[in-house]
Amino acid sequence: REIFAGLELHLRPETFFQVNTEAAEAILEVILQRLDLNGSETLLDAYCGIGTFSLPFAQRVREVVGVEVQAASVEQARENAALNAIANVRFEVAAVEDWLPLQSEIPDIVFLDPPRKGCDRAVLEAILRLKPSRIVYLSCKPATLARDLKILCQSGQYRLNHLQPADFFPQTAHVESVAFLESIHP
Repeated sequence: REIFAGLELHLRPETFFQVNTEAAEAILEVILQRLDLNGSETLLDAYCGIGTFSLPFAQRVREVVGVEVQAASVEQARENAALNAIANVRFEVAAVEDWLPLQSEIPDIVFLDPPRKGCDRAVLEAILRLKPSRIVYLSCKPATLARDLKILCQSGQYRLNHLQPADFFPQTAHVESVAFLESIHP
């Protein structure tokens, strides 16, 4: 059991959760402040895990769709949504690189929180095809973040507005970063 952003989350040993809860909550606050949500937005949470970020977002937007390849994590996300009486979120069990290219609905915001390897090229191509107005990319590896941002920004469709590093693991070389991109042609 963990309290994150005022929500009660149940965790299982086989599912992923940010171990530095304070730093994760601080980065969530930065994200929420910069997004300045008005409650009408639709948000796609790619690589959503157990709903760590999906559920706080769902409290501030019209709808959240979370996508995660690990079935146990999605089951946990659904349980956490029910536990917190959050009904405007749905979770899909799928690899983001397989699921996203098949979508035609355009979310207002895409939130990316991929593993260390970053986003698969199919994910970035699907985002460029769908053209959401904003992208928030949380990364645990600066090299893959830079690679993926280069693809998104050199497309001519997005510009990087802000980049915020966060020290989730003090006294180590590991740095989390969150990047904020907006469509150049809204």
